[in-house]
Amino acid sequence: MASYLHPLLPLLLLILHVSQASHFPYSIVFPLNKDVTTLQYVTQLHLGTPGVKINLVVDLNGPFTWVASDSIDVSTYQRMTTGRPSFSSDSNTCGLCPENSFTRVYARGELAEGIITVRSQTGLVSTVDHFLFSTAPPALLTGLASGTNGMLGLGRTRLSLQSQLTGSMGLGICLSPSNGVVSLWMNSNGNLPVPRSLTYTPLVINLGNSASKDYYIKVTSIKINNKLISTNFSSPWMDGEGRGRTKLSTVLPYTTLETSIYATFTKAFINAATFMNMTMVTPVTPFRVCFRAKNDYSSWVPVIDLVLQSKMVKWRIYRENSMVRVSDEVMCLGFLDGGPEFKGSIVLGSHQLEDNYLHFDVGRSMLGFSSSLLLRHTSCSNISLSHVPLESI
Repeated sequence: MASYLHPLLPLLLLILHVSQASHFPYSIVFPLNKDVTTLQYVTQLHLGTPGVKINLVVDLNGPFTWVASDSIDVSTYQRMTTGRPSFSSDSNTCGLCPENSFTRVYARGELAEGIITVRSQTGLVSTVDHFLFSTAPPALLTGLASGTNGMLGLGRTRLSLQSQLTGSMGLGICLSPSNGVVSLWMNSNGNLPVPRSLTYTPLVINLGNSASKDYYIKVTSIKINNKLISTNFSSPWMDGEGRGRTKLSTVLPYTTLETSIYATFTKAFINAATFMNMTMVTPVTPFRVCFRAKNDYSSWVPVIDLVLQSKMVKWRIYRENSMVRVSDEVMCLGFLDGGPEFKGSIVLGSHQLEDNYLHFDVGRSMLGFSSSLLLRHTSCSNISLSHVPLESI
């Protein structure tokens, strides 16, 4: 068990704000791996005593953790009961509806509680009693990375991992594309260590759901190479969700845009790229806009700015996050058309989130974000709180 928690592993950080110092005296480490086939991020929990390893796909917006019922022994957890049978069955267990966020399939599950084992950065082992999760039918695993047993939820709910372990819904995340390793940290002193250079923008609630579990920000406009593109973000959607309401996701690997926004965005990007002597080539699925790759592409890829609450506040997407190298000869624009059924305006996918430090301050309803760490000659894969103080980033 100790080997996979070794602090010298390259790290992809997921930082949780601990509000109750008596629970955890040290930072807690949960390594995650990026599955190369599905591009999903996978972590591990240890359930029961002694702990049984459970592999879980991370969902930033997941409301709670769920585990396939055939993956865990009944001796490692207890079903939560109501004291009387539910309306839907003769059982008196509490029901939940776990969802596979990748296939969008729901199933009936049962609320359960168990003990999970965590290990600090310094090797101290602690147990967390009464951890609540849901069981789920094994069929719900369809579409998840091979060898996984369920999903880990980090959404804005009281059943999310960070809320249960710390009593706080604040968290930070730093994803890495390099070697597929991630670590989860908990700071026990009540102060979340964050880079000094973070820019903050409000976290907003989905207008149709005041109790939204998802993390949204508001994009007011888009610029490419500092030129504003003519996308109307003020028109409302039929479902009441305003244009520009942008969701952050670890489920979608690439940023996905509503069809009309995608058409305007890609047209402007192609014009800017052509002006910079980029040569278009036959697209490679799932991408629609691809170019001939160059060895040094740091100076010839247009820069994308998502303009937020003011002209001075923008999320800048550099070439490492905007382009996807699909071969030695071809690089593609890592943005996808959501199609006619796509709801909302923009979903920022994990490729665009990688090597950007994100601090979700739910208490203040703010998101802090950095520009690409690669510009500071570092990345999420080599940041460790034990070796590189985040204040120095």
